[in-house]
Amino acid sequence: MNIVREKIIYGNKNANRNDFHIVFGIDDDFVRPLGVLMTSIIENNKNESIVFHIISKYISKENRRIIKQFAVENNISINIYVIDKDIFENLPKTEYISRATYNRFLIPNILKDITDKVLYLDADIICLNSIKLLKKINIDNNIVGVVEEANKYVKKQQIKELKLKFNKYFNAGVMYINIKNWMKYDVNNKILNVLKSKKKFMFNDQDILNIVLENKCTYIDKVYNYGFDVRYKPNRYVYNLPENIIFLHYVGKFKPWQKWCMHPVKNFFEKYSSISLWKDVPLDEPKTYKQMKHMGKSYSIYNKKIKAIYWYLKYAIYKIKSKL
Repeated sequence: MNIVREKIIYGNKNANRNDFHIVFGIDDDFVRPLGVLMTSIIENNKNESIVFHIISKYISKENRRIIKQFAVENNISINIYVIDKDIFENLPKTEYISRATYNRFLIPNILKDITDKVLYLDADIICLNSIKLLKKINIDNNIVGVVEEANKYVKKQQIKELKLKFNKYFNAGVMYINIKNWMKYDVNNKILNVLKSKKKFMFNDQDILNIVLENKCTYIDKVYNYGFDVRYKPNRYVYNLPENIIFLHYVGKFKPWQKWCMHPVKNFFEKYSSISLWKDVPLDEPKTYKQMKHMGKSYSIYNKKIKAIYWYLKYAIYKIKSKL
């Protein structure tokens, strides 16, 4: 099967192996948060030569236009790889995790002739500082540089569930990948073997990567993948974040581009959104009854009781309609 159906290069055509390569795997509806992430990276790394790579099964005409504009205005190279839409059709997905999460499995095969090392980032991340120190991290003897899962309960649970021998479990939202070692260790075939087992995993591709890459990881500082869940009431957690965070990762079900996300830590996303080409894109409105419930709960948490009642009533009505 030909994995890449179409390759598009926008902006600077003079990219080379010595540039710092960053790759994303997304669905078309994630272009807005990705654009804000790319904006935050450029803003904090003006002296770095960066190349962006986007792997997706579909990018709309309008999203291609704005990505091209971003590349041209910032004089950078953005490579889009449109992959076969059926490649992950038989793999599991959830309401909150799409099959685009499996795109990271394809990264080494697609980029092996372009670069030796690449940084993979989820699109629900914001860059807050320079990446220059990350470039110096030595992963020559391993396959990936990763950060341990911040949620201690999840970490403990998955180490036990997956029978991991080295008492480590990483969050796959940020991975600094040594492509040569990935290919040498035949990671993709090992992933396929795990998939053939038909076993159900709590965190799908992240669990699979933890199984296959166990003891092949360089664990790096949490500032490179600082997870923060914006579902909760502010006073439940300290949210004066460390100043040296490189990548702030909006983990969990709530995202800062959704109207029902009201946590103050969304301000980092808003800061870079306001100076991006995506500044005029409105926040996601609640469309499903579950999202309406989130809206009601958020208003309740932030003491906006009338609005909370309105959205809880709307949630109840739409839930009843969905069951009829």
